[in-house]
Amino acid sequence: MNVESRVRRMLEELADGAPEVPTERLMTRARRRRRMHRVVLAAVPICVVLAVGGAILAGMTVFSPGPNPGGAGGGREASAAPGECGGPLPAAPVATGPLRIGVDLTVAGARLTGTTTVTNGGADPVSGFTATVPDYFVLSRGRIVTTPAPHRDNAVALDLAPGASKTFPVDVGPADCAQPGARLAPGDYQLVARLSVFTGSSRAETLLQTAPVTFRLV
Repeated sequence: MNVESRVRRMLEELADGAPEVPTERLMTRARRRRRMHRVVLAAVPICVVLAVGGAILAGMTVFSPGPNPGGAGGGREASAAPGECGGPLPAAPVATGPLRIGVDLTVAGARLTGTTTVTNGGADPVSGFTATVPDYFVLSRGRIVTTPAPHRDNAVALDLAPGASKTFPVDVGPADCAQPGARLAPGDYQLVARLSVFTGSSRAETLLQTAPVTFRLV
């Protein structure tokens, strides 16, 4: 019996004699969340997976797919899916609208700080909403070594006159997503910010992505 079947069975057993539990909706949500944060825990009982899922280290989600003897960027699964630990970053969208995004980065000890800025480069106002914080990825040799920290699915208004900008904070603890409790080894890395913006009466989604910004950990 696979993990999903076990979870489904546990939910149904918990629902016995209690108010109806929307099992299918819960499973659908779990599958959606798993696309970007797939938990790979070898030889761990399912109850532990449900209880802990992953550890939070320095503001980053850390899951354990096993030892990583290759150092920074090494030893990860070359076949990992785009957007997941060890995989490549999904291809950057082609910027066709008026919004532009950039990041100003500072390495402060063991953390990355700074600002991400979204600017309306068009001639008309832009109105909509976006997430409170962009998703930040750290890459090494084209592979993801730090995944975005989890954050609430809240939204903030985005109202930009022509030439106006909105800033978002950068506060990233570059932890090794392949090794729980481990910082990234010293070396050169790249930070990429991704932010979804919903604009217009139809709330059409525009995915903004910064160019990689190289930084060095010592």
